[in-house]
Amino acid sequence: MSFVICHLWFVVCGLSFVVCHLWFVVCGLWFVVCGLWFVVCGLLFVVCGLSFVPMINAQQPITNNKQPITNNQQQTTNNQ
Repeated sequence: MSFVICHLWFVVCGLSFVVCHLWFVVCGLWFVVCGLWFVVCGLLFVVCGLSFVPMINAQQPITNNKQPITNNQQQTTNNQ
């Protein structure tokens, strides 16, 4: 009788080990897939963000409208 109980115990423990092992494999693959997903999405976000920078700069014309610096101070005369 104890042989049957021990045998069932090993079967249950063995199956639980297999299930846990598969669980870790599936979760590990899931984390890899999600990690790759975040990497790809992050890179796309960066690329899209960088592609918008020239568009924003193109909408604002770069003009150099600085007025020439002139010295228009009137000379005062000292009439004493």
